[in-house]
Amino acid sequence: MLSSILQSLIAVKKAEDEQTKEAIFKLRYNIYVNELKKKNIANIDHKNKQVVDQEDKFSGCSLFYTGNRSSPSGAFRIVTYEYDKLPKNTKEKFSLNIFPELSGYKICEVGRLIINPKYRGSLLMLSMVFTIFKHAVQMGNIGGLLYCSPGLAKLYKKFGYRAYAGNLIATEDGIKLPMIFINNDLEYLNYVGSPLYSLAKKLYKKQQMVDFDYNKIQDRMGDGLSSLNFDQQQVWQSLEEEFLSFQTSQTANIIFENLTIKQIKELSDNGFILEVNRGDKLISQGLSEQEMYVVTHGSFEVISKDGVRLCVLGKGELFGEIAFFSNKGQRTASVVACEDSKVFVISRNYIKKTMQSNQDLAIKLLYNIAKIQSLRLARASN
Repeated sequence: MLSSILQSLIAVKKAEDEQTKEAIFKLRYNIYVNELKKKNIANIDHKNKQVVDQEDKFSGCSLFYTGNRSSPSGAFRIVTYEYDKLPKNTKEKFSLNIFPELSGYKICEVGRLIINPKYRGSLLMLSMVFTIFKHAVQMGNIGGLLYCSPGLAKLYKKFGYRAYAGNLIATEDGIKLPMIFINNDLEYLNYVGSPLYSLAKKLYKKQQMVDFDYNKIQDRMGDGLSSLNFDQQQVWQSLEEEFLSFQTSQTANIIFENLTIKQIKELSDNGFILEVNRGDKLISQGLSEQEMYVVTHGSFEVISKDGVRLCVLGKGELFGEIAFFSNKGQRTASVVACEDSKVFVISRNYIKKTMQSNQDLAIKLLYNIAKIQSLRLARASN
């Protein structure tokens, strides 16, 4: 099975010359600025239409790409660090002080993973993940780090990355979730059904990877220890406690109106809970994102592009639905936590799949969302 997977993968190449690296930097600009409308990300060179980071110049950095070297279809960066020589900002960003057991080992950071929209949904992503893993092992790393928007966490978890007890990473584009991958944690890779499991098992048996005792750090990794919780039972308990017993405002609980217990359970099984701190910006106006959020605890303020507070949303209320159903998925306002809060996150892909697999549930959800929007319009006009 492993050999058939490897044979079907798309070629991923290392950028060896400046011309290829510049093409990668231009692809970043096209994705981040032209497609995703990320005007606030660091290191944008509008004159040359490139995004070039300081890390791209590090001695331990390798840039990879797929497709044509002058016009790549995808790209990513891997930077290998010795834990004891980590740059201060990197160590703080990933809260790596909670893992003193990594001292004496190497660990890599994966960043700027991007794919041209034309090639999304192909084997390109899987091909990149395999290359990341193989390169990390070859360079003597015990694993890898990355950070992503909360909506992408479930995707990376399928590959074997996991959230941990580190702080959320605040950026101008909203909060990001740090995740970690341990190369030789075969039990976890098998548990999540990672496509990397067979390769990891093979390399481990051949003693071709660093043998790190990951049990020493297990108590700081996984659901319930990070700001993000995928545990189906705990997510269900949170929804059950917060919504099925009472309502707190005019629009609270409408998202679940007329849904059966079974349907709400299905919804909870396909979402996750995200905890944010007071002052965290969960959504940034202008960005292209398509997750939708239901407040399960706390409150959030919605802020216009002019910095004006439009409203405050409390327990049971919904936000992010406009971009959720927009073709471009562009956020129309920013949303900031007024206090330590929790949200239930629903992905657009899940709703799209539900329209095929469970039309009754999808119709009820779409109707309830339309009802919430109409109530808000009515309130705004009064």
